[in-house]
Amino acid sequence: MALGTALLQPFGVGRDAEDPMMALAEDIARLAAIFAEDTLAEGPLAAETQAAAEEVGQTVIAWFTAEDAGGQTRQDRALARIEARLPSVRGFLDGLVGDAGEIADDPSKIIGLIRTFLDLARSAADALTLPAIRAEMEFLKSLVEDDLGLAPHFLSDRIVEYTDVLRRRLRDLPAPIDADQRRRVNLARVTLARFGLRAHLLIPPGIDTEALARMLHEALRGSPLDEALRQVNCALDGIEASLNAAVAASAAVSTDPQPINAGVASKPDHAEYSYFASYLLREEDLPLVGLDDFDGADDFLTTFRDSDNPVIREIRDALTPVESAPLDAFSGGDPEREDLLPIVAGLNRILQSGPVLELGDGDLIPDEDLTDEIRKLRQNYRDDQDLFLLNRRVVEHAFDGDIKRIKIDSTRAFARWVASTFKWPHHQVYVTGDRKYVMCDDMPIHIGEDVKWNDAPIFAGEIPNALWFKFAHAEPGTCEIYAQVVSLAAEAAKAIWHTIEIQPGHEAQNATVCAWEYADLIQQVLWGRPLSGHLLQGGPHLRRFGKYLESFVGVKGIFTFGSSFQNLQSDAPTEKFLHWLTVQAGDIFRTLTPIFLCNLARDGLISFVALLNFGGHRDGERGLGSNPAANHRKQKSFVIATEVGLAAALIAAFPRDNYSIMLFNAGRNDLRPQRTNAMAVMWLAGGLGMGLGAGLVGSFLAQVISAGWDYKRLLTTAGITAGRMFGLFWFYLYIFRENATARGTYRVGGGSFRGYPDRATSPYLLPYPAGVERYCGQANLGLFSHNRITNSNFANPALNAVQQAYAYDFDHDFGEPIACCRGGVVWAFTENIADSVDNMGWNFITIRHGGTPDAEHDDFDGTGAVQTYSVYGHLATNGVTNAPLFGGVTPTAESVTPGSGTPVSQGDLIALAGDTGVSFHNHLHMHVLPDDGTGNPSTVITIPFVFRDMRVGQLPENSPLNNGILKSLTWYRSRNGA
Repeated sequence: MALGTALLQPFGVGRDAEDPMMALAEDIARLAAIFAEDTLAEGPLAAETQAAAEEVGQTVIAWFTAEDAGGQTRQDRALARIEARLPSVRGFLDGLVGDAGEIADDPSKIIGLIRTFLDLARSAADALTLPAIRAEMEFLKSLVEDDLGLAPHFLSDRIVEYTDVLRRRLRDLPAPIDADQRRRVNLARVTLARFGLRAHLLIPPGIDTEALARMLHEALRGSPLDEALRQVNCALDGIEASLNAAVAASAAVSTDPQPINAGVASKPDHAEYSYFASYLLREEDLPLVGLDDFDGADDFLTTFRDSDNPVIREIRDALTPVESAPLDAFSGGDPEREDLLPIVAGLNRILQSGPVLELGDGDLIPDEDLTDEIRKLRQNYRDDQDLFLLNRRVVEHAFDGDIKRIKIDSTRAFARWVASTFKWPHHQVYVTGDRKYVMCDDMPIHIGEDVKWNDAPIFAGEIPNALWFKFAHAEPGTCEIYAQVVSLAAEAAKAIWHTIEIQPGHEAQNATVCAWEYADLIQQVLWGRPLSGHLLQGGPHLRRFGKYLESFVGVKGIFTFGSSFQNLQSDAPTEKFLHWLTVQAGDIFRTLTPIFLCNLARDGLISFVALLNFGGHRDGERGLGSNPAANHRKQKSFVIATEVGLAAALIAAFPRDNYSIMLFNAGRNDLRPQRTNAMAVMWLAGGLGMGLGAGLVGSFLAQVISAGWDYKRLLTTAGITAGRMFGLFWFYLYIFRENATARGTYRVGGGSFRGYPDRATSPYLLPYPAGVERYCGQANLGLFSHNRITNSNFANPALNAVQQAYAYDFDHDFGEPIACCRGGVVWAFTENIADSVDNMGWNFITIRHGGTPDAEHDDFDGTGAVQTYSVYGHLATNGVTNAPLFGGVTPTAESVTPGSGTPVSQGDLIALAGDTGVSFHNHLHMHVLPDDGTGNPSTVITIPFVFRDMRVGQLPENSPLNNGILKSLTWYRSRNGA
């Protein structure tokens, strides 16, 4: 049944679909559409979804807190395990915080500490051997499944329970107020009923620690991060030299650099940016009043000065003489920024001091004259710590349109999530150049003389019933220096990583990105602020422009997009756009991966200190108290890291034989078992179950560090991560499964190969002439066609194609010559298929390798070397006879006639590329076949092989990453024929 039909005919969903798994996927899409429509219509489904989650959450809480025969709870056991490991980590980070606290405003010392941080990261990476990773995975499994009891069946039972609870709540809803709402509720109930029939089958896979450890070890050893960390000292030497030159240049023009800004004195007009405070407020709503929150600043000041509204009158009377002086002097017209700052700072001081409705004699506005929202906020703000929002709503109401109404709702939260995804800076805290104001974006949150960022009320001590932060572990100044150095270390790591990954023939992308990062790093060391920090004292457009510069959609995004046009296909008759699309995908991935991982490490280090600063009870009493500091909320980096770890555990259990885009092909009726495993067990049960576990474990870990227990946040986090992992499952699958051949030991259908042979002695060179660079769009075990499912027909095995798990796709342009990878003789070729026509036939040439079979490279299964053959496919029409070796259109004396037995040497140009057969875009497909024992190439399997001239990015020749194994979405330069 089509999704549109199901939405129009809700009661038809009870019928069984031809493919149950496709029906299940359709039901999920249907539910998402129903709930989205109902949310936009302000219907009851969103509230019932949350209420059902809270109801099921009570089961989880009871599970954690139930005592065993010895009087110990699961929560207690997990706490004991984590806290037993915590002291060493805490001591290590305390040392780093202490080192940061000793740094003065000296750029050379900053570089030294950055070097220390990155060297520590390198040491940590070197220590992550397979046994060490295995031990950590065993600890994780024991914590998740044994101590917390989050075993597969428990998670499956919660999915079933949630479905049942939500169905019951929808059944018990009062009669809908209109036909559309009734339709949505009924459709949701029926769809949930159908989903519930299979929910008991949704059992997530357990954590296979061995498979997970091997996958993570392989990913680490195959990542440029490891090599980037090895090149830290060399790169930092260059940064230090550039820094010294910049310091000398700045001295020549009498400009004082401001490398560290934890409250140190500095020249006027230099805004003092705070890394730590900006981090603390990054994901918080701060509903105070900003300079840009007025439809007309003159109208606001006129109302403020003249209004008899009791709220405005009491706020006006509560201003200090310094704060009220510009208001008293106001005589009309547009005020200057300097005139607005003290007035708005005074207003925000009052908004942070207590409920404005209780100023003076209190009860300034009768309850019946308040809006419903304000009445509700007034009733609940103490429990919700929403003082700022209550006061903001009150002044918006009192000023009656002179202060813009801000949105604090799911739309704002979604916008913040989008901004975070694209690395858009949210709140940024700084001290103005005259040292009179602490600002958060355009909001003055404190006024005084020679102020520091931590003088602002939200950082200076407890604010009743409001947002505030605590410094129980490290002083604000130390935290600031620590956060700045950690941030600079992360910037250096990104720049070095991007430098390592500069692609031959496609240099513009990483080269421009890393050049920008190096320049930004040096200016941050010199001036103590990110690029956006230079524009914070400007108007709203300048501030937005500064944040745009830092975000991924800014300069780095422009560089990534613009450079994707370098070395694109020009002669391909069709599908050039698809070629550009794959190149752009690789560019985006190479830009974002270092940014994401380095930011995650940075945030984790800063979060740890922020959580420790909460200083909760460590004597068994772990409640938050009645007015907790917001430090305990700084858990996101731990949750994301846990989510990635459990996503890796989930993908480690995903069968390599099932990895294929064809799982979504509804016409492949032979894929029901594979589709059931992928969609029911892995995606639905695994994504939701492992996501639930990731949220619980990540939030649990953060709460252990802060010593502040918050069940509501624990359960809310679990729900969010369950949805996020479910939504990101296929992305995680590509990240962790693409090219994951277990070092070449994976064999389609079972059994194993010996693994990839040694690159140094490989007889294979890349299939294009020396000095030419080409893009490997898909490598071994690729999602699109280099996998078992794409090349199998399980209903009729006689129609199987050669299993191409070990194959490579190179982006050869149309008619481009193909170089022979390994010499031999022509075995067979076909060249009469028409160009640019998708069909099952393709033009190809097969080369039977000459000489004695190689004992290492032709022995794929340990039984001895065999004859091997290389196949070059998707050739152009007449792409063999028109190849240079065979004379082309202008034969020479050296030309030979192609035919069975014609000798070819390595480097000879033996074919012309095309896109015949099933081809995404013009490219060359290449794989190697073993002899089937009868003197013919196998029609069953391809075998692992490596290229001797393969080199990753800018890595040195002896790098362990130069192992001859190509990766998807990567450029390589050939030395074939050199």
